[in-house]
Amino acid sequence: MLRFKVAATQADRRKTKGNWIIKSQQRAIAKGECRFFSLPAELRNTIYGFVFTPGAIIKLCKLPRHGHHKEEQDSLTIRFDKSMGNYSRKSGSQTKWENSVSGIVLVNKQAHEEAIAYLYGSCTFTFCPAKSTWAFLHEVSKKNLECVRSISLYRETKAAPDADTDQAHEDLYKTDQSFAKLCLQLVHMLPNVTSLDITLKLNGTPEDVVPDFSVHHLTYGAKQLTRMNWLEPLAVFSSLRNLKDVRFHLHKPQVATLVRYFRDSGFEVMIPTPGGQILTSSQIRAFALDWAKWCAWLYRTMDKACQRLILRAEGDKVWEEHLEMLDSYLQWCQDPWSKPEKYHPVLSETAKA
Repeated sequence: MLRFKVAATQADRRKTKGNWIIKSQQRAIAKGECRFFSLPAELRNTIYGFVFTPGAIIKLCKLPRHGHHKEEQDSLTIRFDKSMGNYSRKSGSQTKWENSVSGIVLVNKQAHEEAIAYLYGSCTFTFCPAKSTWAFLHEVSKKNLECVRSISLYRETKAAPDADTDQAHEDLYKTDQSFAKLCLQLVHMLPNVTSLDITLKLNGTPEDVVPDFSVHHLTYGAKQLTRMNWLEPLAVFSSLRNLKDVRFHLHKPQVATLVRYFRDSGFEVMIPTPGGQILTSSQIRAFALDWAKWCAWLYRTMDKACQRLILRAEGDKVWEEHLEMLDSYLQWCQDPWSKPEKYHPVLSETAKA
């Protein structure tokens, strides 16, 4: 047990190290008073950090275990695979203090406000299905939602319907509109977010990012790119005034998937051959691998462009790198017998490496 001695002189009171206490603290200890709230806010936050694990990940979904979503061993992850649904509220008097991990929030009003602000501000909330996200926004109080600083958003888009019917297209449209409304609601109810992580898996075709190989005269600009169905709802996050850190991840198809898509789409028939010769299987595979290389780089530059868009970068700088890569890709489409490295220096550096 630490033993304290009274700071007898003014010089003793100015000391920051040692085991001195002032007389008022000595009297408080003798009376059994709590001096917790007389500590500096930084020290109180450190204590809250011992109670609540800082950096915890609260996942209101069940995420696939691929890519950067693999959970780190040193992180605390709490999963809510289902909607919040039915639950019962308990008052402070009914709480079993000896078993409660959040008893500190029931000490008094000040402890409650500070601990809740620390808890919501130090955790990362991950949202996936719309149902769980709407439940979270509805059940958590506005005051607590305003304490949230870090969120992660995961979405898998639906592929185009196999059946070309009005009902199928209407269902797809409703799903997109529901996600757009959810993004608007997140921006409205979580105004103090400073860190945002977005992961998007496009279950359509690579043409959602990479232009159709068979169309040689496409024109792309910033407006056309910003208005893409999967990107337009996410652009609203740029209105978060305190946002400083954005990580954007487009789930990239595997090379085998891209090669299979290249063959199934019949892109090889668009490749000019001397004397109209039929391409061999090895030539088709070589073209498909080159095309997959372009896809990989276009996905990368799209990641960076989306990140700049949400961080409110200047208009020309948002899409500059991606448009440059698109121009090089379309040039290659007109001359697919040339290697991709011929049309873009980055691809050339990658090949050398």
